[in-house]
Amino acid sequence: MKSKTSCFNSTIFKKNFSQYWLLVVVYFGYLFVVLPMRLFLEAKQATMYYEGYPQNTRQYMVMSNALDNALQPVVIFAFAGVMALAVFSYLYFARSANMIHALPVNRFELFVTNYITGIGFLLAAELLAFVAAVFVCLANQISCIQYLFWWLLNVMGITVFAFSMAVFVAMFTGNIVAMAVYYAVANYLYVGCYYLLHLLVAEIGYGISDTWNPNSSCILSPMYYINNNVNLKRDYDAQDYVTGISFEGYRLVIFYVIVAVVLTAAAYLLYRMRKIETAGDIISVKAIKPIFRWGVAICGGMALTQEMLQFLRQYMEINVFVSIIVFIILFGAICFFVAEMLLQKKFRIFTKRCLAECVACVGVTVFTLALVKADVFGIEKRIPDADEIERAYINMDYAVVEKDLDEMRSLHENLISHKADYANLSAKSDYVSTIVLRYYRKDGTMFERSYRVPIDETALSDAGAPSAIVRSIESRPENVRDQIFNSDGENANYYAGYIERMDETGATSNYSFSKAQIDQLIEAANQDIEEGNFAQYLFYQPGTEVFAGYWNSICLEFTGGTNYMYGTWYEYENYNHKESREMYETVVTGNMYLSSFGPECRHLVQALYDMGAVDDEWKLITMEEYENLTK
Repeated sequence: MKSKTSCFNSTIFKKNFSQYWLLVVVYFGYLFVVLPMRLFLEAKQATMYYEGYPQNTRQYMVMSNALDNALQPVVIFAFAGVMALAVFSYLYFARSANMIHALPVNRFELFVTNYITGIGFLLAAELLAFVAAVFVCLANQISCIQYLFWWLLNVMGITVFAFSMAVFVAMFTGNIVAMAVYYAVANYLYVGCYYLLHLLVAEIGYGISDTWNPNSSCILSPMYYINNNVNLKRDYDAQDYVTGISFEGYRLVIFYVIVAVVLTAAAYLLYRMRKIETAGDIISVKAIKPIFRWGVAICGGMALTQEMLQFLRQYMEINVFVSIIVFIILFGAICFFVAEMLLQKKFRIFTKRCLAECVACVGVTVFTLALVKADVFGIEKRIPDADEIERAYINMDYAVVEKDLDEMRSLHENLISHKADYANLSAKSDYVSTIVLRYYRKDGTMFERSYRVPIDETALSDAGAPSAIVRSIESRPENVRDQIFNSDGENANYYAGYIERMDETGATSNYSFSKAQIDQLIEAANQDIEEGNFAQYLFYQPGTEVFAGYWNSICLEFTGGTNYMYGTWYEYENYNHKESREMYETVVTGNMYLSSFGPECRHLVQALYDMGAVDDEWKLITMEEYENLTK
């Protein structure tokens, strides 16, 4: 008679349940608090918080508040990792590993039973929380239950991937602590390495910006990418009422579920090849050990080098490239030998083979950095094509929208051609500023370059110098107006306002404007803009410790200012954040502060005196006078 082959062992399942049921209870308890209980509390307080709102809006707001709190990928990954660690914990102790594998159960049956147990426990807790949330909705007459279903699908998809990834990672080590560390590292390894390399390239390369600009390749760091791309979105109407809810990133969840299938199959193959005697080892797969040594050496070397650079910069001027090479060699070698000690579980590891491999590892790293320094990869000369750019900005004294892409690219080429002159300029000099060129591409990514440039009289008087070109762009009336009025603010309906004043004793007082006076001020400000009278108060003036303009600020309250709150500065920083843009583009009321003006703004100053807002007692005082009065 043929023996029966099983894929699932009920005895092992019962053993797992008896040992790890508390994990299920804890996970369900967390989900119960963040979803059903949160729904219940939100529903009870909705009448008070959302009084006067339409019934549908109240339901959407209650549901969205609860679901937003319940969709936390980091927590899901944490519980998935703990569960995988629990059901496969026998692999990390020699005694339990030998005992389990001595049972009349093949590895396929062991793997499938433990995998189903772990994933089943997690999904069961999520399903129970979903059912409890449905009952809460029915009890509180919340009809938009379909969003709970979408939450469940997204959470289950993330759970399947997170658990599969944890099981895959578990097969690479025989050490229970190492498994937890590897799981956390695997979720951030790519984005961490990308960030460290980006910082070093920015240190070495001319004009390379250190602004963190993650791209779609960061999908290789799952927890990071899911946490940033899978979220809940609220839809608003013109009255700022929530009219619907949607889940962004569900396609990403589907992709990761497909990847989970591959990871699970790969985990099983590794389990089949795993040697029982590797229990307790940091790495259980021999072929991975060189990758471990090199990875620790390169990543650790880069991280420690970056920290040392930041530390030394506080106290001295350093040759950046030479310092990086020295620190990479030193810290890379130290990290390499530390990794070897962990693998060998002893201190005596200095063999000829080990030393030769260390030299090769550090040598490859140094050679790669030398290639970056020589710009063999063309990173420094790279300029985006005009047809791929959606929005472009220049920022030296303040952010300016550059609508002429040919002018932008010409400026970029000009800056690249000045590498020999500008590459070694010190950021600590009073006569050095930074020009940032930021391109937002049509594919949703950002490209940025940052150049130190001289801003002394010689540079600013040379019409062909980059700093002089940028100053001429910043001085254009439309750009000055945009900076002062914050985009379309000058077209708003200003209905109230005031100016802060001070007398000779240091006492302060506010003067309130009428609607007619506000119109007079705006007209005067526009005259000063056209004549270039605001320039010296908007631009950085080398060698000046105190702002040359007035201490006084003018505040104007407005309504109907299209895109006012979403001005150039906010847009410059958040152009790719679609939800933030949509939210601020709907703002039509607020305050506008005019604080960058001084004696040269003669039309504005004269208007203030003519209307009696300031006089011989309540004065316009400069920042220097203000500091003397308040000492």
